[in-house]
Amino acid sequence: MANSNPQQNNVLAAVPSSLLVLVLWLVSGVCAICTAVAGVLMLIPQSLIQQVNKASQNSTFDYKKQVVIITGGSNGVGELTVKKFMDLGSKVAVLDIHEPSYKLKDNVKYYHCDVSNSSMVKAVIDKVAKELGPPTVLFNNAGIVVAKSLISSTIEELDRVNNVTYASMMYTTHAVLPYMLEKNNGHIISVASMVSFVTTPKSLTYCAAKAAVHSFFEGLRQELDLNPQGDNIHVSTVYPARIKTNMFSGVKTPQWFVPDVTPDYVAQQVVDTVGSQQGKDLFLPLSTKLLQLIVFFPRNIRNIAYQLTGVATSFDGFKGNKW
Repeated sequence: MANSNPQQNNVLAAVPSSLLVLVLWLVSGVCAICTAVAGVLMLIPQSLIQQVNKASQNSTFDYKKQVVIITGGSNGVGELTVKKFMDLGSKVAVLDIHEPSYKLKDNVKYYHCDVSNSSMVKAVIDKVAKELGPPTVLFNNAGIVVAKSLISSTIEELDRVNNVTYASMMYTTHAVLPYMLEKNNGHIISVASMVSFVTTPKSLTYCAAKAAVHSFFEGLRQELDLNPQGDNIHVSTVYPARIKTNMFSGVKTPQWFVPDVTPDYVAQQVVDTVGSQQGKDLFLPLSTKLLQLIVFFPRNIRNIAYQLTGVATSFDGFKGNKW
């Protein structure tokens, strides 16, 4: 048998290495482009975005005719959203296990409700419909987080996070939809997160719940579009970066890529989106939209990205709300 050509063997041996270099070069290029796009998006003032959203509002929309249900409305983003709808003259139902500490006007009413309890949710929403009128807007805002590794968490904690952060939105939406379908009118807007696309250690259940929120409402809007009785019911989902509230105090996120947003900014985006009478995906800030691209990369590249952005240790200094 003839001896193999050493030069040919060397060429063949170099092929895998060359391919790896090419892949890394392409990945680096994509990452550079994403970083550049994120930088450009971050340069867009939030005030300008708010002006654009206000300009898109329907001039015939009357906030005073709206019956708005807000979960988790006693503090944070929920509280600020309640106040904005309250000042616009909407009838507002605040659903929370804690009574609001701020002053409510006559057009706002508090309802004690554990949104993780499906029977209680149904009963309370039916009561809202009788007392304030059929709901036209649902803002799914309630959510909690436990900053622990999976093995350190109890089953009760895992269930509680999932039930409040995801299942509650399914319960409220299921209870509200019959009222909206009756008149083919309404708007359901729900808080997902940038972690709908990127999971961080020590918050697995929270991230999974937010991913479920994304998936659930992405499917719901399609169902309603196909339903002649529901094609005028709008579905919007909010994907914020870390919101500057006590809920995520101590959590570190890459500010150069996904800077924090204020609760007032998020609340105003919610109110403006309802006024636009259009279903929207709200990425706050816009650079969070790029996180959807992470799934296109192989695992080893994702691991490098997690290390560079500090995702793997972002919850190590958690000092946020505890329940």
